[in-house]
Amino acid sequence: MLFLVGTNSVRVFPATQIISQTQQVVSSIQQTYPHLSQHGKISISLTFPCLKTTAQFSTEQSLLSNINVYNEELQALSSVMNFNILNFHMTNNHLAQDNMHIHFRHHIFNSIINHFDQVNQTISTAIIAPTSTSIADPTSSLSLPSDQTKINKKSKSRAVLDRKNKKR
Repeated sequence: MLFLVGTNSVRVFPATQIISQTQQVVSSIQQTYPHLSQHGKISISLTFPCLKTTAQFSTEQSLLSNINVYNEELQALSSVMNFNILNFHMTNNHLAQDNMHIHFRHHIFNSIINHFDQVNQTISTAIIAPTSTSIADPTSSLSLPSDQTKINKKSKSRAVLDRKNKKR
């Protein structure tokens, strides 16, 4: 599950306030869906740079400072609440003319695919293949092939998307 949190909020609210709200949302999700408490089940992206100032953050420096504080606090919160951080590695150079939105269309999409490919690889290496089939549980050896099939399908779909993006 991927969340893009803070992108609009950092222009209006102090980072600590957004982090508090993020903590409440993640906590609520993890309590409602306990399986999402496992590491790697929730990913939250760092906030992109933004140079479009507001009344609350009237200079580019104060706005970027708030974004940096938010991103640092989000990283600290991730280790406490057991979620992944997704860093798109965006810079001011990636901003469109409005100084707020990202200009490069496919950069974010490819970063999301790369992130979840890495998560899937981490999960697949953590699965240990059974050395023998259990007579008591004949399905015990079925988990690895189905998981591996899912990973292979994702890798194939990624290859197709990469080819499509190269054609553009």
